[in-house]
Amino acid sequence: KASLYYDYITLSGGVKIEDALANMLDKNETNSTIKDYVENTWYKGHMTSYSDRLEDTEWCNDRSIYQKGGWDAQGQLDRLDSPGLVFGGEERLRNGSPNLTCPRETDKLTVANGGVQYKTGLLTVDEAMLAGVSRDDDNENTYLYFASAFSIWLMSPGVVFGIATEEDIWNSSTIDADGVSNNLAVYPVVSLKSDTSITGGNGTAGSPYIID
Repeated sequence: KASLYYDYITLSGGVKIEDALANMLDKNETNSTIKDYVENTWYKGHMTSYSDRLEDTEWCNDRSIYQKGGWDAQGQLDRLDSPGLVFGGEERLRNGSPNLTCPRETDKLTVANGGVQYKTGLLTVDEAMLAGVSRDDDNENTYLYFASAFSIWLMSPGVVFGIATEEDIWNSSTIDADGVSNNLAVYPVVSLKSDTSITGGNGTAGSPYIID
């Protein structure tokens, strides 16, 4: 199947594709633009006084690979709908099989292990699915739906084929994957400690919970 987009890398000195991918995906050395924004603009600007009320949650930046596609000389174009590098979250989205277990130790990011600087992150594609958002059907009956119908980034990578894509909730109602250079909204999340008490509200936008 012809395509306008191709990805390639040059291997030399006995290096295998698995080695090259590990070199790219097994490190947590460079912050993304969105991580810098969430930590240094949103959290530092609004949340530092609440840090003692928040759990040091394990944020899963899942870079597990489901299919190497054209990155594997033996298996290139084995699925014509996805000839590129397909990450685990994208495959679970297609199968409708969300899983909250983080497959790789390297992708478990906490303040304690230095993966994140502050107790905040983004929702994963699995969490969005469990909230009722899917790839194909619009669903306005989830807590992630906004009347303004803007699109928000998720934490899970999608596919690399010509461009790198990240999963997102498109127009507040379906899950999609868009190029990482696109401008979408950011929806930071935090986790309250398990002993947090609620003194009022019902959790809706009009009556948010009041934290003791």
